[in-house]
Amino acid sequence: MANGIIRLDEGWRLDEGHRLDEPPNVPAPVTPLRKRRRSNTTSNTIKRMPDYIPTKRELRRAWLQNISDKAAAQVVAGGGTAPVAASLTAAADALIAAYADTDSAKTTYEGKKAIEQNTEDTQIAAIRSILTSLKVLPNWKSSGADAELQASASGSEMDPGTYKPVFTVEMKGGLITLDFKKKGVDALAFYGRLRGTMGWTKLAVDTSSPYIDGRPLAVAGVAEAREYMARGMLDDDEIGLESDVVCIVFGG
Repeated sequence: MANGIIRLDEGWRLDEGHRLDEPPNVPAPVTPLRKRRRSNTTSNTIKRMPDYIPTKRELRRAWLQNISDKAAAQVVAGGGTAPVAASLTAAADALIAAYADTDSAKTTYEGKKAIEQNTEDTQIAAIRSILTSLKVLPNWKSSGADAELQASASGSEMDPGTYKPVFTVEMKGGLITLDFKKKGVDALAFYGRLRGTMGWTKLAVDTSSPYIDGRPLAVAGVAEAREYMARGMLDDDEIGLESDVVCIVFGG
């Protein structure tokens, strides 16, 4: 283009975005391409497949029973050997038997607990009635019988909300021995840890003193300082406050 005159033989195209004041060799403006957004799912994303073993106990029991019933035929049909089938069946049967033992023990416990409760209701009523009749005797208190049988309220009834266990720890016969008195609770729950560590490990629930900690050293031949703490128990529930922390050095 010269002197503002456009020549049709200079290579102009009407659809290339040229300006009338630019020569034909200036490239047309290029519209930048938009960046494609990456998908949230990348090629290296690993999806965890669900386990084929049922998570719920009763469903797992039925699954195990199916293995027990069908393993002998299906393993061989699938190309496996009879010994492998027998091992699979034995593993399933062992766990089924363990489930059965647990259920039997639970049934026995629940039955015994119901009997205990009925017996307690009946016999506590009988004891209360007998002691009530004895309290009217003229020599009942003066003889000391009332105090010896602890037949009167002490006036210091245990408060579950503020109950705090007290116990002592010492070595007896080479064993760590924790002596305690329940003082109104059914049992004490004992916790332990190594001094300098955080968190407690529940060791046992003991209904009668003493509690014996028979655990071996964490590292053979290396003495360790063990700390203990206790909580009171009523029925199956922990109540009240944590005891003071008591420590002893154990050398094995």
